Amino acid sequence: QPLLQPYPRRPRWSGALLQKFLHVWRDFQPVSTDRKRFQPLCYESSLGNAVADAVRISLNSDVAIICGGDLAYGLLPGTVTYDEIKNVFTKDSKIAMASLTVKEFRQVLERGLANITLNAFERIDEQLSTYDGFPQISGFKLYYDVSAPPGERVYKILINGENVDLDSETHTLTLGSTVDMLKGEYGHPPVNDIKASELTLSTVMMQYIVNGLSEYSPLERRMQVRGINDGVLSAYMPITIFPILTIVFLVAHFTKSRRETEMEIRKETPWYE
Repeated sequence: QPLLQPYPRRPRWSGALLQKFLHVWRDFQPVSTDRKRFQPLCYESSLGNAVADAVRISLNSDVAIICGGDLAYGLLPGTVTYDEIKNVFTKDSKIAMASLTVKEFRQVLERGLANITLNAFERIDEQLSTYDGFPQISGFKLYYDVSAPPGERVYKILINGENVDLDSETHTLTLGSTVDMLKGEYGHPPVNDIKASELTLSTVMMQYIVNGLSEYSPLERRMQVRGINDGVLSAYMPITIFPILTIVFLVAHFTKSRRETEMEIRKETPWYE
């Protein structure tokens, strides 16, 4: 069960339009049991991915970024109303699109990742890393190194499966997001040539659900992180592999020597003694 439940369900509306319920087949949560309360503020989240998809598709932009601080509640599987979708967001912000170079796009991403802090165990310190401007993304894959200094963490971006030159000032992209983020909310660098729309986060998310979440893949991981201790055996391998192999070799060697010695004794000793 998710740790943060949606707000109490309101009575179903009456009326032809308001009786239309939406079916959510995916448990979209801004939090999870393994990442506690901080997921959209320092980790990729299923809800963030879906909202970013909805914004990108509605604006027909190349890429989209939604800030984790825009997400408040989750959507559980089953029927939901537009009112419940609206309450997913801290504010039902209007969305917009802007054109920017890859270099400017990278600067936006770098700001979103700048607060990530590692603890003594080389894992993400969730208390120190939470940041309302952490990016939830669509239309690209992001590779970053949290052990690198802030401002130098993004080392690869894939769009349509192809690498882009991170320092390009000629390759331009269209970025979909909220009007507030594009204007510099959460400390992001403001961008120029903002084309605002009348659409809001809730309206595009509702339409995305109605259309069957066509481009959402629950198995797709859009952010690849390195520079952390992920808690699995591979994280400890470089430190421990040689001592472990040495111990295994010595145990095997002495066990073999002892067995060979016993066999020699048995050969030399008559069976009838």
